[in-house]
Amino acid sequence: MDRSDVIELLKESFAHPTSTPNIGEGGRDEYISKNQEYLIEHAIEPVAVEVYTTEWTREFTEFTADSYEMLCIAKSENDELLYDEKNKTFSLAIRNDKGTLYLVGYASSDALAEWLG
Repeated sequence: MDRSDVIELLKESFAHPTSTPNIGEGGRDEYISKNQEYLIEHAIEPVAVEVYTTEWTREFTEFTADSYEMLCIAKSENDELLYDEKNKTFSLAIRNDKGTLYLVGYASSDALAEWLG
């Protein structure tokens, strides 16, 4: 998989309805389109990463292990969009000041909803 594959993966996700609410100014369609473009601009060459869970994540989400191997497919500041090839789902992770990557806690086939947290 390379960056062009990532972009295709994102576009496939965008072809389905998103659960992303409109929390910006303007209409929902404009908000969704603007954020889809932003996500595509931040797509990267996939990088295998180890992402960790917190106690909250293990207790309240489907992520019950201490860590997972996923692909980082987009980055913006401390936020990273991950893709789990096995389950074909996206998840948001945040990198702390020490460089450790932690799952926010959710996964779905809706790349934009996961990206926006």
